[in-house]
Amino acid sequence: MDDADDGAPSLSASAKKSKSVKSVVNFDLDDKPKKSKSSIGRLDKRRSGMQSTLEIKTTSSRHLKGKKKAQEVNVIEELIQEDPSATEIEESSSEESSSEEEKEKVHKKKSKKSKGAVSEDALIRKSKKDAKVVKLKVEKEEGPTSEEDLLAEFAKTSKAARPLPPIPDFNTLLEEVMIKESMKPGVKKDTLEKLRAQHEIEIRHKIDAEIQRRADELERKTERERREQIDANLRDDQLLKSNLFIQEVYDFFQESFTQEKALNEWLAFLNCRKLPNPAFCRDMTTYLRMWEESLKAITIPEAVVKTQEVIELIGELEDVIDLSVEEEKIHMPNWVWIRQLFRDQQKLSLDVATYTLMKNVDVNMTRINMSTATYDYIEDNISICVWLLTQNPIPLTNPRRPPRPRIIINFEKLDDFKVTLPYVLDCHHKAVRVMYLKYDHLSDTCQTSKLPPMPPSQKCDLLTTFRKEWRMKLMYKYEHRDRKPPPDPDDPEFANYAPEPEEFGSDDEIPFVPYKALVPTPTEYVSIIEGHKHAKERKALLAEIITDSNFLNLRKFRILGGVFTVHYLHQPPQPTTYATMTSIFTTRLFIPQELEYVDFFAPYQSPDFYISIDLNAFKAPDPEVLEEYYRQQDALDKLIFISLLIPQHVIFLEIPKVYVWMEEEHHWSNKYIHYTSYDAEEKTISFRSQIFGTFGLAISRYNNLPYTWWNIQPYPDTSIEIKLAAQVLYLEFIIKDGLICMSLLEKSPNVYALQNFVGEFMKFHTLKKILKEGGIDIFPDFDSYFYHEASCEKHWPTEEHLYNNMAAIGGYFNFTWSKWNMTTTPREIVFQMREFIPTKKKHPNLCLAHVSPEKSTYLKCTEEDEEFSSEPMEGIKFSADLINLMKNTVSMFIKSQIEAYPKLNVHVLSQFLLSTRLLSFS
Repeated sequence: MDDADDGAPSLSASAKKSKSVKSVVNFDLDDKPKKSKSSIGRLDKRRSGMQSTLEIKTTSSRHLKGKKKAQEVNVIEELIQEDPSATEIEESSSEESSSEEEKEKVHKKKSKKSKGAVSEDALIRKSKKDAKVVKLKVEKEEGPTSEEDLLAEFAKTSKAARPLPPIPDFNTLLEEVMIKESMKPGVKKDTLEKLRAQHEIEIRHKIDAEIQRRADELERKTERERREQIDANLRDDQLLKSNLFIQEVYDFFQESFTQEKALNEWLAFLNCRKLPNPAFCRDMTTYLRMWEESLKAITIPEAVVKTQEVIELIGELEDVIDLSVEEEKIHMPNWVWIRQLFRDQQKLSLDVATYTLMKNVDVNMTRINMSTATYDYIEDNISICVWLLTQNPIPLTNPRRPPRPRIIINFEKLDDFKVTLPYVLDCHHKAVRVMYLKYDHLSDTCQTSKLPPMPPSQKCDLLTTFRKEWRMKLMYKYEHRDRKPPPDPDDPEFANYAPEPEEFGSDDEIPFVPYKALVPTPTEYVSIIEGHKHAKERKALLAEIITDSNFLNLRKFRILGGVFTVHYLHQPPQPTTYATMTSIFTTRLFIPQELEYVDFFAPYQSPDFYISIDLNAFKAPDPEVLEEYYRQQDALDKLIFISLLIPQHVIFLEIPKVYVWMEEEHHWSNKYIHYTSYDAEEKTISFRSQIFGTFGLAISRYNNLPYTWWNIQPYPDTSIEIKLAAQVLYLEFIIKDGLICMSLLEKSPNVYALQNFVGEFMKFHTLKKILKEGGIDIFPDFDSYFYHEASCEKHWPTEEHLYNNMAAIGGYFNFTWSKWNMTTTPREIVFQMREFIPTKKKHPNLCLAHVSPEKSTYLKCTEEDEEFSSEPMEGIKFSADLINLMKNTVSMFIKSQIEAYPKLNVHVLSQFLLSTRLLSFS
């Protein structure tokens, strides 16, 4: 339950006896707010100081006569009400009261001399108030630096910081009223007596009514706090039972997964599988050693076949890494190490095969003409193309010969991949190798690809979070309780006196204290502290984000469609034939006999802007512009020009950007990429590079977010259909028998991409990997809010628990999105749901469900209303989460059917919801 929001003080006997005074002219008991200081601990002292100040001011006003003097007192009181703490910044309340009396005496003397003028004391107060406002503005600009400053800032702006003024004294109020009545012209003494009797009744009635109102308010808030304690006990019990059910589903899945894994290993043993088990590093290293022994004379076809095996092994090894449980995490470094060994060996295998190919060009490669030879090997996952100029005799220099044109290489079998070399590269005894790999084996070695450590607040479940917050509330109330003074040493009770404890252990029970109005309230206090911790966690995550604009942040972008490698290589010596009785071939020997890369770097300085001119235009351009255009073109011609067709087996939802892999830094960079252009009709992208290397096409990871609509609906065969309208694509999924398939993919720019996976049931982690590699990344991580603004981040423990609850009852409930979810706070989640029995034709209407860390309920508000209201429906029992809300509102038949629903389907649906985070991105 919510705490009291208006800081109403309790009515003690001492408070009733004091009965401090307030002018009857301003008898609004809920008058202007009182600004609080930067320390909440000084709140009570300031309230007492305010009360004493008001008493002094009202007492002094009794002796003033005349209309202007009364107006002057009212001005002073209004200034006090606007900022009662303006004179209490550096002094205690007792010192302030005495100083105020002295100032009031001086003020009364000055007011007699200058009637109708604003007092000097009021001006002093006004100047102090203005200075304080300036100070508050500065503090607001700088921002709170600690939790205490944060609480103080909240207290200054909160409506709850308006303390109720003390109840006015009857005699004082009556005297003030009679003074005003006597000031009216033509009032007789008999009339004053009658008015006095009338005002006595009215004032006494107002005071009694105010006393009763405050007593009722105190009783109501005390009852609310008692109800909050009862709800907390219920919440703890209900969340504990829900967690047991969630753990039961997870344990059932783990048991099923372990059995399936053991069965697959047994079948692999019976079938005498040639490939090793990726989970055992000893088997993988044995396979690696045998592979090394066969590398000496490997050919490109053999290397490609080996590459296909290695891709399969690395894929299985990555599944082992992704699906490993906590007990297997100790093997993680070994698995990552063996994966890198396999990748290095694969690269070496392709290099050895390329070297073997170029050792004998006449035999192994295809001659295009007398001076050119090529080799093309195209497979599904890897394609290799080599182009070179044969080692012919060099003709004599002819000064009349025109300049040699730039070398343009067109690899037609590789989707017209084109490479244009700069003038300085003549390919004499050199070769150009282009490889296309459908997989990306580099990005996961980059530092930015690694998920940062999860913040502590997101590691706790809802039950643990609730217990922490509840203990924080109790401790906050206990620390701000009304403390009893210790007895005197001479008192007989002093011998039995034990001081109240101030510190508690993590398992110690915090004593319950009576209700007391606090600013901020306990609920607001917890919300402020948790928000402050969340902000600090986000700041720590931001510190780890890469700041170099040339490097690619793989938390925000991803390399899509594989990688392209373009390398400039040395040709190995070719065999020479001697005309003898028997053919003799000799070859010069170079040690080591391995592939050598040619280092190349073209210096280039990007202009402020590129000039584009149509040279066939009727009107000639300006000579200076034309000169700058030719200068830019000459500079670009010194770079490597590359043109390629974007991969058609994946979905590009935006124009990709080109990056090159920096081997030493282990980063993707665009520092050496210039003048990139995209042809939408041909679907080709061209660019110029200062270096050779490995190139990749990068797009934003979250270009499909946020979701515009989603719906989850069960079917009679225990399957569940999920319809998801992303920002661009429309997808449908079906969950059945512990598997999931993508049943529909629409609105794709590439209608053929990923269509071979439509309708195929598979494990959820397999489908997730396929979709992400295919360009459909609808699986945001916890740090995705830094890179995507159109989201409504929710309280993660609540959101995580809700997804598990939705999966638990998803077999008999229909869930869909709500437009109100984007407008609510992070601790509020709103969506539509209804009971849905698949075998029935008629179903109830959808209603809004409201879930928070405190409770779950249905709302009176509907999706068609013009304004959102969080008012719950009447007659619904307290429910800590969605499962208990279901138990409190459905029949026994539905409860029994939900308990019997297949747990593997529950687990797959929960994993889908946890991965897509529908409620934070819709």
